[in-house]
Amino acid sequence: MLLTQDRALTCAHVVGEPDTRMWVEFAENPGIAPVGARVAEGGWLPGLGATREDIAVLALDSPRPHATPASLDRSLERGREVWIGGYARAFADGMWLTGRIGGAHGAWIQLDAGRNEQVVRPGFSGAAVQVRGGPAGPPERVVGMVVSWRGDRDLALPADNDLAFSYMVPIDKIAELVPLVAELSGPDGWDHGLARRLRRWFAGGDEPEVRLSVVPHGGGRDRTLRHQLHRAHLVYRGGRTTPEDFVDELVTRIRPPRHQAAAYRDWLLTGGTPPDRPPGAGPGGA
Repeated sequence: MLLTQDRALTCAHVVGEPDTRMWVEFAENPGIAPVGARVAEGGWLPGLGATREDIAVLALDSPRPHATPASLDRSLERGREVWIGGYARAFADGMWLTGRIGGAHGAWIQLDAGRNEQVVRPGFSGAAVQVRGGPAGPPERVVGMVVSWRGDRDLALPADNDLAFSYMVPIDKIAELVPLVAELSGPDGWDHGLARRLRRWFAGGDEPEVRLSVVPHGGGRDRTLRHQLHRAHLVYRGGRTTPEDFVDELVTRIRPPRHQAAAYRDWLLTGGTPPDRPPGAGPGGA
């Protein structure tokens, strides 16, 4: 599951070894290009022995801001319905399973399915366990990550056993071990209201042409703003973009009349009276 535009979460047993190179695909959005990944620094928690974490945090080779990160939730309600999407070998296009949150099984949480066919199988490890969100937040929230399943007869598929259960590592447990997950699942993880306002503003329509927002560095509002910047045509990054370079790019994009390009550049850099334009003329003139 995607945590931020350049970090993802999966099971350590899916990765295999901490130096393994991975290929991350966005199967539910084929318009987003796949990307290479490696285990992030401090992100290898195989959980050998009694701890049984089975966690790996992946660092993507390049960010994917068009993909939507998971909305993490540390709360658990026993008996609540969950659903899980995965890619078992016989279902290359994916499949969805449902269940309910059961009791604790060490560091894991048991997921109870209505019938054995709804128990996870190979291909689901690392999948998000989702619940429906509230009216003010995202429509789905992730409460855990699939790690395993077990049948009472140890047969190959859940349906072959008399009893079978799925297991997840809850977000609350992952947050204890992974600082990024603790931050993202906390009250300042993301600002979903700001994200909705930014999406509406970038989409145009009846939104005002200019919107000013003061966002302090660090925290959920800053993270939310940075994740939406891919929607912008041009971004000024203080300290990394010089005003001159920014204005040169801006003049190129607004395409003033050629003979006024220098005047537009000077006006945008120094202020004062804007360049004269003939009646009815606008950017884009020849």
